[in-house]
Amino acid sequence: MSRSVLILVCAIALLQGLGAQQAGDDVRARETAAVQLTATRHAPLPSDLSQYWFVQDAPRPSGQGRPDSAAFARLAKGARAIADEDFAAGLSLLNGLDLQTSPAADYARYYTGVALVGLSRFVEADAVFTAMLARARDGYLKEAVPLRAAEVALAREDAARAEAILRRLVAENLSVPEDALLALAQVEESLGHREQALETYRRIYYDSPLSQQAIDAQVGIERLQSSSVISSDLWRAHSVVRSACSMPDGGRRRARDLKPSPRPLRATPATS
Repeated sequence: MSRSVLILVCAIALLQGLGAQQAGDDVRARETAAVQLTATRHAPLPSDLSQYWFVQDAPRPSGQGRPDSAAFARLAKGARAIADEDFAAGLSLLNGLDLQTSPAADYARYYTGVALVGLSRFVEADAVFTAMLARARDGYLKEAVPLRAAEVALAREDAARAEAILRRLVAENLSVPEDALLALAQVEESLGHREQALETYRRIYYDSPLSQQAIDAQVGIERLQSSSVISSDLWRAHSVVRSACSMPDGGRRRARDLKPSPRPLRATPATS
């Protein structure tokens, strides 16, 4: 009799354990189904292998040869001078440079515009970048030209135009969306568009928490909204993510520092 009771008790306990396990599995299944993962947006990979280079191959009309090496050397020397902020020397090297239909011709135009900005010749720089905006662009110039055009618009005290340029830019798939988003947030803040600026800063802060731009976005959020209003849990969660994902040897920071990116725009916030 006692043996039968013992077997019955064990069977009941086993059934209860299986029921609890099944209930736990059902809960986990419901929680998993509730989580909707979305793919990270990236610019589509080009099918033409040359598109992975800064200067891509392009078909040339028949009868036109390849620009000579002296022209490319002059472009490189001019670009180097502009990078060193010797804008006058760089511009003189680029003026009259004939690269025919080479894809490098757009880089000559771009650096010409950058040199004009450095010399505070904003009307001429605006004409260069506006013309480039109207044409199809590949590679680095696809994102760099709108950023420079917005910078020139700000220099000419036309923040509304800068905002329009940047809004069109962030609507595209970008390789470094944080640069364009930070520039847009700063312009929106300068125009007094507080809610739009906050939304854009938050997009950077939460979508790209490990980026350098996220630090600037945090400063922007704190500037526009008192930290006492912001949920402390959100700040804590963001800090945990940054700490957990950081490399202990500082390798991530060094890798980020080696990554080239267009200079972010700095607009003066609106005052009341």
